[in-house]
Amino acid sequence: MTVAAKLLPMFVQVALTLWLLFLLGWRRYRAVQGGEVKLEPEFALRSDRWPPRVRQVSNALANQSEIPVLFYVAMVLGLAVNAVDFLFIVFAWIFVIARLLHAGVHVTSNDIRFRFPTYAVSVLAVIVLWVMIALHVFLAPALA
Repeated sequence: MTVAAKLLPMFVQVALTLWLLFLLGWRRYRAVQGGEVKLEPEFALRSDRWPPRVRQVSNALANQSEIPVLFYVAMVLGLAVNAVDFLFIVFAWIFVIARLLHAGVHVTSNDIRFRFPTYAVSVLAVIVLWVMIALHVFLAPALA
């Protein structure tokens, strides 16, 4: 498996984060241009003053600084200890697809009935990645 194939899930996750960043900027711009918010000196400190559709994207972007951090570290560590195999990549893609779906729900309907299951799948996938790394690191020497 090529390094590019191993890194592609991480690049897609980064692309998701950047897309949310630009979407947030666009929605904020439209809210300001549409007169939905009053730009006062302390406005930037109060996220509750933004319209709900702006806060949805802001929350989705903030979520990309939580569980995905464990994913990024797992990917880099997995590569460093040579634990990345086909099954590892399958779970990496499960994580990324779940995060894409989670973000999609977050910035549209924001329906928790759909959002939570995608979140849960992503958490389980990242746990599996970490277990795979741990098994590789701690059991591989014993099996050699």
